[in-house]
Order: sequence, then structure tokens, then C-alpha cells
Amino acid sequence: MKKLAYLILTLICICSFSLFLGACGDGSNSTPGLKVRNIDGIYTVVGYEAEEGVSELAISTYTATDGTVYEIGAIKSSAFKGNTTLKKIFVADSVTEIGAGAFAEMTNLEYISLPFVGRYQTAYDGERLFGYVFGKTAYKGGYLATQDYNTANNEPYYLPETLTAVNISNSAEEFKLLNYAFNNVIRLESITFNKVSITNNQATITNEITNVVSIGDSAFKNCYGLASFTLPSTVETIGEEAFIMCSNLNGTMGIVNGETNATDDFVISQNSQLKEIKKKAFLGTNLTAITLPQGLTTIGEMAFATETKEGAITTYGESKITKVFLPATIEVIDSYAFYLCTNLLEIKIGANIKSIGVGAFEACERLQTVSFDTTLANGVSIGAWAFYSCQNLSSFDFKEGIIDIGADAFSGCLKLENPVLPSTVEYVGDRAFANCASITNVDNL
Repeated sequence: MKKLAYLILTLICICSFSLFLGACGDGSNSTPGLKVRNIDGIYTVVGYEAEEGVSELAISTYTATDGTVYEIGAIKSSAFKGNTTLKKIFVADSVTEIGAGAFAEMTNLEYISLPFVGRYQTAYDGERLFGYVFGKTAYKGGYLATQDYNTANNEPYYLPETLTAVNISNSAEEFKLLNYAFNNVIRLESITFNKVSITNNQATITNEITNVVSIGDSAFKNCYGLASFTLPSTVETIGEEAFIMCSNLNGTMGIVNGETNATDDFVISQNSQLKEIKKKAFLGTNLTAITLPQGLTTIGEMAFATETKEGAITTYGESKITKVFLPATIEVIDSYAFYLCTNLLEIKIGANIKSIGVGAFEACERLQTVSFDTTLANGVSIGAWAFYSCQNLSSFDFKEGIIDIGADAFSGCLKLENPVLPSTVEYVGDRAFANCASITNVDNL
């Protein structure tokens, strides 16, 4: 009998000691809230137990049993899996890694602020995609986002149907939004880049922007739900196909000073550092008027076009663009940049222009006026088919400084009347003014 009592007492002691280790020895706890462990010197969120009345959570620090406060550095895979109480999550910049499916099956999540996209800032392939932290398991209340990570490969992720807003809070001196980051995440309506202040585990979104220097290729491709976007002033490059088929961007692209202009769908700050818009960046959007910032030098191939001009031709509906205001700094308008913008009425081009590419404004059938700012500073080349079939073009400012006019450049411009070419013109291509019914003579040709 004594042996039995001794055995039972021993088992009770072992169990009690094990529970003590589980609750205290590794930094985790059994109370509602974050479950944190010290894993290889990094305080890591390994789970979360719902807290009554809590729908907003900031993940920043962990207070040990001795009162010492530690920064949280990682979030483990499946840490929040299946949570239904949280609607907003703010992850501090101290977190440098987030595991696969850390926020899986969170059916009520509406907003999340992250310091980077994917597993960590320099992740590769599928691990660099937004969907990575939401996992690959289908569930009720989730939708499939098949995200490309290059031109040939993709990963299937399931995101909460309720999630419509994302913020990226990275505080690094230089931050690059990686290629394909949000592609095919169709339900997001708002993506912002604001730094977040977290004090006593309470989060506040600041007006200070993250130092994003580039938007990667296809970063927001097919984000159909994206209704507005504010370009961080630090961005220097918008990558290829960055906003292709963001069809809900259907207002103006405008420049503001200070407060956001509520009438602009795509907002560019007055102190923007933007220098280049790459190939097909805004193909298939529904922007109506475009004002581009001083400092921009290059508009890439098919950047604002309605239809592709390579390989299999793809049409993206009818262009809504009616006006384009280009800065004095623009140097290159690349091939087919505004191809088939059939509602474009006028274009004013800055004095530093060097090249208007092949088919740059081809088939802009309602285009009436093309003018240049003051005296052209460089020798300007107008590419073949640059204004081909601009049927209503009646006024074109042939300024001194134009040196080349390519083949068929103005062919089919039915209303263009007797242009006077400047003395600087050195070359006029074949059929440059063919099928221009209103032209009876071209001076200086």
C-alpha cells in the first residue's frame, strides 16, 4: 500500500514539473493571448488563444515571468491557424520571419500590417509571395489565389474572403517590393506602405511612408479589386506589368501635395522620385486622366496601352484615358506606350523629349492635338507608325529639333493639314504622310 502511494505521489510530482516546464521553461504560457517560446535565441510566436473582446492584435514584444521585455522576432507556421476572433493584425518590424500558413484559415481577418511580403524580405520563389503566410489548405470562407513566382511556375494559396486591406510597414533604409508579390490576390481593395508605431502592444499607423525604392515586375498583376493606390514618394521604378489588369483603378492618376486627393484612384506625391515606368505597367487599367511627375524620364513599351503588340495579341477592353500630362523631364516614350488609347484627346510633351517610339500613339483615333513645351532641347526622333491612324489629329506642333520622322509615322491622319517641317529634319521615312486626305503639300519635305 505504501509502495502504491509512493508511486502515485511520484507521478504527481513528475506531471507537475512537466507542466511547469511547459508553461515557464520555454517562454510559453497557458493564459489567453500569444504563446511565445525562445527558439534558438529568437522569441517566436508559436500559437494564440483567443482573448475575450479582443479583435485587434499587435505582435511586438513578449514579457517574461521575471518582467523582462523581449522583442518578438518570428512567427511560427500555423501560429494563428483557425482563429475566428481577430479582425486586425499588426506585425512589428522586429519580426524577420513568418512561417508557412501562420495566418491560415482566419475567416474574419479584414486587415493585416506586415513588415515584408512572404516568409522573409529576401525569400525566393513561392516563399516571397503574399499568400505564403496564409497556407495552401482549402477551407470554407477562403478563396484560391494561384500566385505566379515566375513566368512558368506558381503556388496555390488560400486567403480569407474577408481580407481587403494590407499595409507594408518595413522601416529599412531601402525596401524593394519583390516581383509577383501580390499577383492574383483578387479581393484586396487597399494596399498601403505606411510605417507603424507600436507602444504597449497598441498599434498606430503613421503618416510616414516606408522607403520603397521599386515596385517589382507583376507585383500587383490581376489585382482586380484594387480600387486605389498611393505611390510612395521614394519609388524610382515601377516594374514590368506591375499593375496590369488592375481594372478597378478607374479614376485619375494625379499628383498631390500633402493630403491625398480623394478624387484620384492612383495618387502620386508632388515630391515623387519616380524615374521609370516599365513595359506594360498599366496595361488593362481603366484610368481616365494621367498626370505624371517631374523627374520621370521613361515610359516603357505598352505602358498604358489597351492591346498587346507582341506574340498572341490580347485586347484589354476599351481605353478610358482622355488626357495625358507629361513632365518636362520626359525623354523616352517607348514603343506602343499609348497604343489604341481611342479616347485620348490631347497630349503635351516636354522639352527634353528624345524619342517617340514605334507606334507610341498608334490608333489613338480621337487624338486631336499634339504639342511640345517651348524649344526642344534634343534631337527628337519620331518612330515608324508613331501616330498611325490617328484619324482626328488636326494639329501637330512640328518644332525645330525634330530630326527623324519614321515610315508611316502619320499615315492615315485624315485631318492633318499641310504640315511645315522644321529645318532640323534630316530623314522622312516611306509613306510618312500617306493616306492623309487633308494634306496637299508638305513644306520642306
